[in-house]
Amino acid sequence: MSSDETMPDSTSTDSVEDSANPRNFAMGTGVVFQSVGCILLFGGCCLWSISGHIVTPDVSPPDTWLGYFSSRTEAAAWTIGVLTSFVGGLALAAIGVGLQGERASSGKFSVIATPIFSGIYAVVAGLLGFGEGRWGAAIIPIVLAIVMFILFLMSLRSLHLLRRFPPPPHTEATEEVLDEIRKRREERRKYYDA
Repeated sequence: MSSDETMPDSTSTDSVEDSANPRNFAMGTGVVFQSVGCILLFGGCCLWSISGHIVTPDVSPPDTWLGYFSSRTEAAAWTIGVLTSFVGGLALAAIGVGLQGERASSGKFSVIATPIFSGIYAVVAGLLGFGEGRWGAAIIPIVLAIVMFILFLMSLRSLHLLRRFPPPPHTEATEEVLDEIRKRREERRKYYDA
């Protein structure tokens, strides 16, 4: 067997790699962020309610919100979890739109936001598991913390790609372009008026 038969032709794969957008992973990460964001935004309350948590009514109403949450760690954890799901869902959907549109600043925001949300979910899981002994109820925040960590890893790679291969500057409508459009519109008007 000759050396020519064992060596693959590298020119065919190089042309495919050169023609592909190097920021495709960042754009795909944007779609994932949008999907997870929408699930958290619209399904956050449903995700938390399937954990089997039933809040028992308090016989004596507290004087303040702080008094209510300081005496009921579990209720505080659930409130933090639901609010994080709503706000986090909005943030992830917005960051996803930016990543899909190849905005470099979205890569930075994703690297900042995902570990914050992961940490909040880990705290909620700790409050439920260690504080209240409800490990069954802590499953959902544990899973969400893991999902946020995976999104963090994806956002690190996307940020790296957006920095290494910056998107081309977006062409904006300059005055010359607008003048050309106006001239064409006037020509069409003359044609239709005749």
